[in-house]
Amino acid sequence: MSRAHSADAAPRRAGRPALPPLAALAALAVVAVAGALGWFLLAPKLPAPAAAVQRVLELRRSRSSDASAYAAFFADPEIARALASDAATGSGSPIPGWSVPYVSRSASSSADVVVLWHPSASRKGWPKANVFTLQRSGASWRITDATEIATGTPPPPAPAKR
Repeated sequence: MSRAHSADAAPRRAGRPALPPLAALAALAVVAVAGALGWFLLAPKLPAPAAAVQRVLELRRSRSSDASAYAAFFADPEIARALASDAATGSGSPIPGWSVPYVSRSASSSADVVVLWHPSASRKGWPKANVFTLQRSGASWRITDATEIATGTPPPPAPAKR
């Protein structure tokens, strides 16, 4: 019996390659899910205040002009509108790269989060770091202030809570 007529051969349609066996598709799906799950489990989990700052930085990097997207992260809604307006008109300066934000001070209802900016030849006047002050508002954290650190050493990460 020729290979084309064997019981193990995958059926073919004229002009189309045979479909991969179901086992190969299942194995591919398992690998994809395991990879995604592994990334999720190994990715660093940021404390809630640092995660809020990270999200704002991502909105700024993407030059979001949606004020409601920013509003969830600021105590003052005017700041959210100003950031969105800057992005919409192109007047705001794109932000440089940054290191993962970290919490330098944490209390039950407030926290300071440090962002270290990557040096950039095109951003000569950009500070070395910023310290964002956040207040807890229900289940979320909102930025209430930001301080530039142009010289000196930024605050170190807060000790891990046990």
